[in-house]
Amino acid sequence: MTKFTSQNPDDFAIGVSMFGPINLIKGNDDYGKVLNTPKPGWSGFHLVNSLINNLHVKKEQIFVELDVNCAAYLEYKFGNHEVNSLAYITIGTGVGVGLMVGGKINKGLEGPEGGHIRVRRHEEDNFEGNCPFHKDCLEGLIANGAIKLRKNLQSVEECKNIDSADQVWDFVAYYLAQLCLSLLLLPSVEKIVIGGGLANRTSMLQKTREHFFRLNNNYINNPNLSLEGLKTYITRTNFMNNSGILSAYSIIQ
Repeated sequence: MTKFTSQNPDDFAIGVSMFGPINLIKGNDDYGKVLNTPKPGWSGFHLVNSLINNLHVKKEQIFVELDVNCAAYLEYKFGNHEVNSLAYITIGTGVGVGLMVGGKINKGLEGPEGGHIRVRRHEEDNFEGNCPFHKDCLEGLIANGAIKLRKNLQSVEECKNIDSADQVWDFVAYYLAQLCLSLLLLPSVEKIVIGGGLANRTSMLQKTREHFFRLNNNYINNPNLSLEGLKTYITRTNFMNNSGILSAYSIIQ
C-alpha cells in the first residue's frame, strides 16, 4: 500500500495491491470487499471501509486492484519488455495471474483467478492438494502452503531450505509450465513474467521452461519458444521483491 501527499492535506491517495478474489467495481457498495478466498479469516473483510474508518479518508481517494494485475501493469509500463501483451504470475502464499492486453488490465466478470485452474497430474505425484475449494487445483498443488504439507515442514518459511534437486520442484515446475502454456494458447501473451517468493529459486524457473518446451512440442512454432528463446519469454520480474510496493503506487490515478 502506498500514499502520497502534496501541500493540500486533502490531495492524497492510497493505492492497494491486494490478493483476491475481491470486488473491484468502483462505485459499488462492496468495492474493496474480499470475496470467497482460501486465506483463513479474510472472506467478507471490507478493506475499503476499514481504510475509510481507520484512516479517515474518502472512498474516492482509495484505489484497489488485484496484486497480480498491479504487478502486470508495473511490468508492462516500466519493465522494458517492449510487448503489447503480458502475463504476470505470482507464486508464493497463493498462485495468481494478471494480464495486460493492448495496454489495459484485462478484466471481466470477476478478477482473474488463474491459480485455480485444473492441471494434468504428474504421474509420480500422489499429493491430494490443499485448496479448501478445489483440492488439487494449481494453487492447491504448488503454493508454499502445499509445499509445506508435502514436505512436513513446520512453517512455509522453511520452503526456501528445500534442496534444489528435490523432486518437489520438478512437480512445481511441471504444473507451472501448464499454466504458462495455457497463457500462450488462450490470450497468446508475448511475455510471461514470474514473481513471488518461490520464483526466487532460479533452478525452478529453468525447469519450468524445459517442461513448457516439451508440452508445447513445437505446436506453436516461434523463435521465442525455442529453449533459448524461453529464457526471455518466461522470465523473472525485473522488480524482484519490490514489485508489491511499486505496483501499488503505480495504479494511483
